[in-house]
Amino acid sequence: MTDTHNEIEEFLNQSIGFAEQMLRKFGDFYPYAVAKRLDGEFTMMSAQGDDENPDPAELVAAFEQELREGAQKGEFVATAIVYDVTIPLPPDDVESRAIGISLDHKESESLVIYMPYELDGEQISVGETFVQEGEDKIFA
Repeated sequence: MTDTHNEIEEFLNQSIGFAEQMLRKFGDFYPYAVAKRLDGEFTMMSAQGDDENPDPAELVAAFEQELREGAQKGEFVATAIVYDVTIPLPPDDVESRAIGISLDHKESESLVIYMPYELDGEQISVGETFVQEGEDKIFA
């Protein structure tokens, strides 16, 4: 495995922990973003403001803009936007909730990773993760 792939795997692990914590505690979560800075430190961005029920799509768009601006300034090595989504699972298109992670790395491809899950109280059962090509919205 290359250094970039190891870095992506480490970054992915850093990115999903908060989602799992929120799912256990509240049963869902609002989108949030994570960025790995040039110094190797991670920074997290979450919903801010007075709106108790922010629109998830608006949050994702705001995070994309903020991450793109940071990437253009050379502040980030990798970024992720993490969100709760309902997706059809292959091969039968049965719908499932999933943690979606739109991951971009400045030296690698853009990926969208889906981690299907089921909640049983505070227990999370994660299904088979699958990956799709992302849209490269941050470092392009």
